Amino acid sequence: MKNIDSTESVAISIWLLGLGYFAFYIPYSVLIKALSSNMLMDYGVVSSVASLSPTAFLPIVLMGTVITMPLIIYSLGWYRYLGKNKFEPIDPQNRLMKSRNDIGLSRWTIYSGLSFAVIVATTTLAYSFVGVSIVFALLLMRGGVLIMSPLVDIGFNRTVHWYSWLALSITLLAVGFSLLQVDEYFLNGMVLLNLLGYLLGYMLRLRQMNLYAKDAQENLNRQFFVAENIVAMMALVVIAAATLMYHLLSHDVVFVEYVYLMVQSEVWWPALLIGVFYGVLGIFGSLIYLNRRENTFSIPVNRGASLLSGIVASLLIMYFFDGANLSVVQVASALVICFALFIMSFFDDRQAKLHQHSTENPMQRIWLFICDGNRMRSPMAAAICNKLLAKQLIEMGDKNGDIYADSAALVLGEKRDLPETARAALAEFNIRVDGHRAKQVSKRQIRQAEKIVCMNRFQCEALIDEFPWVASKVVNLGGETEISKPLGQEKHHFIDLANILYEHIQLLLGLDERNDVQMRLE
Repeated sequence: MKNIDSTESVAISIWLLGLGYFAFYIPYSVLIKALSSNMLMDYGVVSSVASLSPTAFLPIVLMGTVITMPLIIYSLGWYRYLGKNKFEPIDPQNRLMKSRNDIGLSRWTIYSGLSFAVIVATTTLAYSFVGVSIVFALLLMRGGVLIMSPLVDIGFNRTVHWYSWLALSITLLAVGFSLLQVDEYFLNGMVLLNLLGYLLGYMLRLRQMNLYAKDAQENLNRQFFVAENIVAMMALVVIAAATLMYHLLSHDVVFVEYVYLMVQSEVWWPALLIGVFYGVLGIFGSLIYLNRRENTFSIPVNRGASLLSGIVASLLIMYFFDGANLSVVQVASALVICFALFIMSFFDDRQAKLHQHSTENPMQRIWLFICDGNRMRSPMAAAICNKLLAKQLIEMGDKNGDIYADSAALVLGEKRDLPETARAALAEFNIRVDGHRAKQVSKRQIRQAEKIVCMNRFQCEALIDEFPWVASKVVNLGGETEISKPLGQEKHHFIDLANILYEHIQLLLGLDERNDVQMRLE
């Protein structure tokens, strides 16, 4: 079976992304704390109060990120996903709605990109405040975002699995447990103002991601992320310039003197490295947020990975730079977070295995068939598609066996049941459809679907008008040919429709008819 426009398996990718995020957050947080606390003198970084001011090294950090993230995205070839979603005629060869290949920065990616830029700047500043430990900075920032995660899911009507609630509760408990030592940490108005900017940035960014991305089709997520990144990098250049200007004016120095100070003190290279590390971990973190699972799952993965990296970073600072010792409370909190991540991993895998080929499977690949009322064409098409996929499972093993076909209506009518003659016609194909009731297509289904298959061009356009961000995954099943309703309500009319659907679905699946056992009835 040929998988058209194949999507990479994402069943375990969130954990691999979490591992990458964890790995790069460690050197990032170690360097930023060591630099801002003047711990790098033994490594040739001779710092002064002026060179250690956050306004002095933050522009270099931000430029390191501005250089790194676009380079990685370019090397991955992800800029090809950009487009405005303005549509040309259907390509009869691949049956997909075609979009023009221009760069399109929509208002939602602009808002999200600006929010991301604020997050980048405030994260680095959080570690640079004197007296604020890495762990405490992480607790303040991560705890706030963790609390947001179920609120975002509830607001966008996403299903939250019980194990996500449990893991979130355990992670928040660990954060609260660590905050029992709050009296040991320094806290002032500037720290709180920075925290407020950080949380507001996440509030807006998560909203935009859930409105226009976080989709089952990774191409849509990548398109959103690349467009967001373009805006964020441009914004970071502006923030870096404004920060540098403020530093020059407040310290009464000219640009040439500033450059000399950064080179002579060797502050420039750890600052640049900090930006490079953030550029890498920023990609890992963003892709975790865009994972198809609910926010109450993906956000604790992200936050848990960064909290654990903060513990490791503190240990490294303690060992290499004679930093403060970790407390029993901090170590215990790390163990609790590990337990929460284990619960999420174990039960998420169990959920997928118990609900194979079902919309209840969080990682199920779903192809959604759409027609006007969801009474005849789309439910029959979904049933035939599932039948063909089941046959391939038997004949070819598990290849592409994770696809499940579902159906929905553009507009529900008064009648909701599949006609008995349609049921009888499907029975001739050894397909049994029990208890089908027409349902209105929802945003949740649209998000879950990897591919959306309509019966004609009008339905494609109507669906895209209502959900414009899904255009790249909308398919016209008949190509330039409309798949019409049956000419009558007799059984033979539905058999004719089933044969037509069978032909087109077989083409959609990329099946080789010569090797496929014929299912159609003459």
